[in-house]
Formats: sequence, structure tokens, C-alpha cells
Amino acid sequence: MNPFLTAFLFGVAIATAVGPIALWIVHMGMTRGAAAGLGCAFGAALADLTYALLAFLAGATLAPFVERHAGPADLVARAALIAAGAWIVIGALRSHGTPAASSAATARTTGEFRALKLLATTYVITLVNPLTLVAFVGFATRMPLGGSSLRSVGLAVSLFLGSLAIQVVFALGGAGLGRVLSNPRWILGLNLISGLALIAFGLRPAAHG
Repeated sequence: MNPFLTAFLFGVAIATAVGPIALWIVHMGMTRGAAAGLGCAFGAALADLTYALLAFLAGATLAPFVERHAGPADLVARAALIAAGAWIVIGALRSHGTPAASSAATARTTGEFRALKLLATTYVITLVNPLTLVAFVGFATRMPLGGSSLRSVGLAVSLFLGSLAIQVVFALGGAGLGRVLSNPRWILGLNLISGLALIAFGLRPAAHG
């Protein structure tokens, strides 16, 4: 598979996890309009871009070391991705039926924010989740970076676009998507899909070329 498409799909998989941030984006889009929802969406996606740039640029710098220690590095990267996916799956099963109330409370406390302030707030809230960086580093280590910073930036942007696509869907989904996400079974299902997708990324053969 084309590595840029792989990065895009990884961004989709990361963003599909429906937690407080995703539900907040949906709520703000429904109650405060498209501008507020899109502000939140871009904030979350930009946080993913920040972590992706760090992960891929570090991966480019460490590429020669990784090539010399390909076996152990690949095992560590696989473990990081599988652990991240398992964490999402276990968290989804444990919190089944509870995220919506937490999201609504968060939305009420930030309802007066304008779109740009919502963007900045969502960016910071999303960025403080270290599990995202762990998953991105694990993924970047297994991608064909070739020691190229330009290629690394391109892959990071591809991941960002995948994440942004899902975040925009959350923002613009409106009342229809809000009704779907108000059902705990749908939340559980989407979280399980996201977690299992990360596990699949960890189990698949490393990309080359």
C-alpha cells in the first residue's frame, strides 16, 4: 500500500475513537454552529499533526539506527501500536455508556468560547494525551522514511488529513450524527473499531519502499 495512503488511514483510525473530544466536537457543532464545531475539529486535528511531525521527524533522524536494529525496533513499535489499540478497546468496554455525560459537561463549561478560542482549547486538551504520541511514534518507526525530513513531513500531513476528515464529519454531522452518538452501543462500536484498527496496524508487516 502507498505509504501516504497508509498514513492517511492511520489518521482516520486514530480520529475514529469516540471519546470526550469527539463528542464535544459533535455537541459544539450542533449547539453553537458549524464555525464552533469546525474550530474544535481543526484543534484536535492540529494536535494530531503536531504529534505526527514529532514522531515522523524523529523517525527520519533515527532511521539509520532503526535500520541497524530493525528486529528489536519493529517489535517495540508493534508492541506500542498493539498496546495503544488495546488501551482504547479496554477503555471503551470499561466506560460503556458514560462518555456522553462527561462531554456534555465539558461543552457547557466552554459554550461561550468563540471558534478560534475553541480551536486553541481543543488543541491543548487533545495534546495532553501522551497515548497519542506513543501510537504515532510506534507507527512512524515502521514506515519507510528513508532518512528524509521532507518525506516525513508529507507522511505527517497525510496523517493529519485523515484525522481532519473524521473530525470534520463529527463537526458537520449535526443532529443526525448526534443522535447516533447518543446511543452507548454506537460509541462502544466505534471505539472498538478504532482500537482494533490500531492493533491491526501493529500486526501488519512493516512497510517498505
